[in-house]
This record gives sequence, C-alpha cells and structure tokens, in this order.
Amino acid sequence: MSFLSGKNRNNVIQQLMFAASGAILERYTLDTGIPYPKEKPVHVAISPVAAEAIDMRGKYAHGAAFSGTSLIPTDDLETIQSVIELNRYVSESF
Repeated sequence: MSFLSGKNRNNVIQQLMFAASGAILERYTLDTGIPYPKEKPVHVAISPVAAEAIDMRGKYAHGAAFSGTSLIPTDDLETIQSVIELNRYVSESF
C-alpha cells in the first residue's frame, strides 16, 4: 500500500510511478533475465487529490493499473477497504 502525499499533478504522477514500479518488483522475480510471477499481492496507491491532479482515465492511471496498482482517489477508509477486498477477489480469480 502506498499513500501518495503529492499536492500537485507532477508530484502525484512521480509518486504513482514509484508505487507502480514497486508493485512490479513485488510481483516478479528474475531468473537469468526471465521474469517469473510470484504471488499476487494486492497493491493500492491512495491519493485524496488524484482525481483533481491527474486524468483518472489517462495514461498514468492506466499504467498503474497495468502494473497491478489500483489508484484510489479518496482517503475514506470504508472505500479503501472495499477496493482492497474487490482486488483480492479479482486477483484470486485468475
């Protein structure tokens, strides 16, 4: 889980890319240059200002999703818990 503390677009994007990179490193191990998947951890990036700072349908949000990181644009605990549970359910389905 990552909490993105950036207040403007550039800071949120930079922190999101670090979070997505970390998620990829968590999910794979390299053996002679070949990536092998490990377990499927649930990774979320929480940013209360993300919806205002970046386009939630743009390339940065999609890039994070491709890495297995869900960008949650709120700090509401109930919403965060719901998203994490949904991610676990979807991850276990594959």
